Amino acid sequence: MRGLFCFLIIYSCCFTLGTSAQTTSESSKRTTSIIDYFKLDRENIYVHLNKGIYLADETMWFKGYITEKKTDMPYLVTSNVYVQILDDSGKIIRSQLVYAENSTFQGHLKLADIASGHYHIRAFTNYMNNFIEDESTVEKFSIINASDNNYSNANNINYDTAEITFYPESGIFLEGITNTVAVVIQDCRGNGIAIKGAQVVDSKGNVVNNFATNVNGYGRFDVVGTKNEQYYAVLTIGGSKVEKPLPMPSLTGVALSVNNYALANKTAIKIKSNSRTTAAFPDEIYKLIIEKGPLSSIADIQLNGMTEAMLSLANEKFSEGINIIIITDKNFNKIAERVVFNPSVLPGKINLAAVRKGKDSITITGSSTLKLGDVSLSVLPEKTIANQLGTSIYSALWFDGYLDSRTGDTGYYLNDFGRGKHYELDNMLMTKRSKYELSSMLKNKPVEKFDFDKGLTIKGAVNSTISDKANYKVQMQAFIFGISELSGLNEKNEFMFQNVFATDSTNLHFSLKNRKAKTEQLKMSSQIVNNKRTFNKPFTTRSCPLGQEKIVEKDTYEFPKLKNVTMLDTIIIKGKKKKTEEQNNRRRRNGMEEPRKISDTDIAAYRDILSYIQGHGYNVSYNNGGVQINNHRQNTFFWSTSPQIFVDDSPVNDFSMLYGMTLDSVDEITINKFGFGGGAGSSNGIIRIYSKLPTEGESKNLVVKSMPMLVLNGFQNMENFANPEYESYLDSGYASYGTIFWAPSVPTDANGSFSFSIPNLNQKSAVVIIEGISSEGQLISQKIVLDLP
Repeated sequence: MRGLFCFLIIYSCCFTLGTSAQTTSESSKRTTSIIDYFKLDRENIYVHLNKGIYLADETMWFKGYITEKKTDMPYLVTSNVYVQILDDSGKIIRSQLVYAENSTFQGHLKLADIASGHYHIRAFTNYMNNFIEDESTVEKFSIINASDNNYSNANNINYDTAEITFYPESGIFLEGITNTVAVVIQDCRGNGIAIKGAQVVDSKGNVVNNFATNVNGYGRFDVVGTKNEQYYAVLTIGGSKVEKPLPMPSLTGVALSVNNYALANKTAIKIKSNSRTTAAFPDEIYKLIIEKGPLSSIADIQLNGMTEAMLSLANEKFSEGINIIIITDKNFNKIAERVVFNPSVLPGKINLAAVRKGKDSITITGSSTLKLGDVSLSVLPEKTIANQLGTSIYSALWFDGYLDSRTGDTGYYLNDFGRGKHYELDNMLMTKRSKYELSSMLKNKPVEKFDFDKGLTIKGAVNSTISDKANYKVQMQAFIFGISELSGLNEKNEFMFQNVFATDSTNLHFSLKNRKAKTEQLKMSSQIVNNKRTFNKPFTTRSCPLGQEKIVEKDTYEFPKLKNVTMLDTIIIKGKKKKTEEQNNRRRRNGMEEPRKISDTDIAAYRDILSYIQGHGYNVSYNNGGVQINNHRQNTFFWSTSPQIFVDDSPVNDFSMLYGMTLDSVDEITINKFGFGGGAGSSNGIIRIYSKLPTEGESKNLVVKSMPMLVLNGFQNMENFANPEYESYLDSGYASYGTIFWAPSVPTDANGSFSFSIPNLNQKSAVVIIEGISSEGQLISQKIVLDLP
């Protein structure tokens, strides 16, 4: 999508192209304004959800793809992305900061305690606040909560709320010419309604044309020799006859008609007017503008008294994807506008094959045209109704990022593309306009007021008198993530750390260092200043009016049931004053557990117990104040990977109890990585922690010179996908709403090949939904029904 419009090929002599120095200079000035309007980078985001309908006890998994609009290439700069769940009213239900790397991001959102209903996931960056247009992305989904009595399925057509809308091509229904009119018929949730046998009649009831709409609700018809009278569409929707008036024709004006699907590699553009207009404005010079972002061309057009003129452009002169064609008056006031799609590069096909079946898993290989790419895969039961997302990576990155309203799943048109599907796609595009208003592009150059966040920014101040500030620095450390940075102090004793990539609940340690690198007593205050960004655009969505939602009793549907989870009581660990020799005598050991005394070197290297465990063979992660500890090994899809942990020989079932436990309070640690001698439940290891207790008559008087800071609302901790454990994989509830697998990042090789494995649940077939992008910006999106061995 990077070609410039270099020239126009004239197919008719019914008009002239102005070439005076004055008009050329003015057009060049306007072109420069459009280029300047897109000078700042604009991120374009697509979020792939693992499905579209969730149970309230499930977790939503997602993968995000980021491109830049001037190049349509993967955008490697973005790091801070905010992901939110909103209800239909725009209320924020969940919010999470996620880390983007190499133009993609991935994460999850837990849906517990959210009521049944229709929701939206929105992704944005702080930099998007610089623009008057809403550059965020929004995807819709639904939640079913077992505690609610009824449920509204957004994918079921509600004929009672059907709405018919007419869109004259280029925005004007002009008297005296042949007008092409697009029509869309959808319910209050945007579900398309397919109809046949609709008629267009004049004011006397004479039939002037017929039309139909496709499964997405889009169609078109022509009104030949449009008269100055009222026209109507007469049709049947859901068994009821409906009569809908068209807009009244305008008496003067200029219309635009475009056809780029009839002739191979050609786009025909007609400029049409009527005798009233040409008589009133015989010498009017119009502007023809073709633009996509900063890539634009402007030509002067004079009709010379004629009412219709045509020109033809080679498709290679258009940008790839969406293009906006505009007619303005001589002062660049927009008169007509038309959106077209140039399919110069179309997606290739994906082929999948199940090649090996094991006891626990099934291996699947794939081939595609996406070389050296990255794809995300959602695998669902074949009969699922939970995959109706209504969008794809094509929709977000090729269409919706440039248009004033959503296009739905454009994969319907592109994955089986031909002249017929191009015609249907063009019907839909006639109902759209550019997101970017020409008047704004010519007058309002964006100003960079909002930061392009890269990591977290931590600001603080030392709350003590320091006379020689140049000889002191504040050190920030987080051993578990390898963070160690220094910051100087300004005249106000303030310090700042930028580009800090710390996850939520990370424990940062701050120390005051003098010029000899000696640690001195520190008192300070600190805060993160950019972890709770807000979005300055209103949230709008298409929803059903209150009382018109189609509600069905929950008992009408069978939903899958998740296995019960038994919560263990919290164990409170209290240290008791004992003699050292008594403490040592009660320790349980076996021949495979080697105790290690905690030394000053250990304390300096790790500081806290979780950092120590992280450094000795385990993954430690934080989530909403909780702590997870997992073995690096993962044997199956379902087994736990957490070790058994004991503190002073008392079992610890809630690992968050270890949070904040400093290593200087620990006497010994034994780590039995393979759990030898511990029984069947200890296959992921045994960790025994023994606290350091003061001797008789001794009081603990430890002076801590550093100060900790708990990172709240930091980047989300990464978690591996965990397949929900359902009570049954055979019932109709699971077949309709269940989940088989989610793989957020599967690489393709230089030939476009890839492979992945799914759990063996004895299914005979599955639906695989694939979205992806290559390093060159090629997109791929496909839904495949795959037979399994």
